[in-house]
Parts: sequence; structure tokens; C-alpha cells
Amino acid sequence: QDSGGLTECDDGTLRLESRCGSGARGNASGSGCEGGQERTVGHCNETLHTCGSFDSQGDAQTWFEANPDFGQKVDTNKDGTACGLEDHGGLTDCSNGTTTLRHRCSPPTNSEKDS
Repeated sequence: QDSGGLTECDDGTLRLESRCGSGARGNASGSGCEGGQERTVGHCNETLHTCGSFDSQGDAQTWFEANPDFGQKVDTNKDGTACGLEDHGGLTDCSNGTTTLRHRCSPPTNSEKDS
């Protein structure tokens, strides 16, 4: 990774490192999105996002369908499903028996680690 290059910000978007957490320029719409883009399921349109940006696979899919030209990080296997079972950071079987986005799995408790 180049110093100051493209990086994943805390909000799950991919931006130049210097743009992570900074105020957006030219944001006349008040959306909080760079260039004043609209939002879908609470996330800026026309911006690269990862599965870590979303609370659910359904939200990721809704955003992806509204932003197909920016979905390469949410549909890494190019099957048309955002954050699915085979996508990086997508649906996974958690240790508690649920299936959810990888970042939404609860960490195992101490008793689960010991068993």
C-alpha cells in the first residue's frame, strides 16, 4: 500500500488516506457525502464501500443495486449478490450459530474460546 494512497476508512469506504475522516469538499446538499451525492440505506452513493460499511446483507444489496458501477468491493465474486457467502467480508456462519456479515459476528466469549 502506498503511503497516503487508497485505504479503507473507519466508515468502510475506500478513499485516499488523507480524506478519511475529513470534511467533504463541495458538499452543498448537506448529505455529508463528498460532492453532495445522495445516500442509499444511509451510505453515500457513487463511493466505493466494503461489506464492513453495512449492517446487513440486505442493506448492502439495496445500496449495490442503486450503485452498480461502484460495487466491486461488495460483490467481490461478481455473482450479482452484494456481501454474499463468497464475498470478502460477506455473509459468514458465526460461532453463535447465526449467519451474518463477518464484522457483525459477536466475538466468542471466554467460555466459548476454552471449549
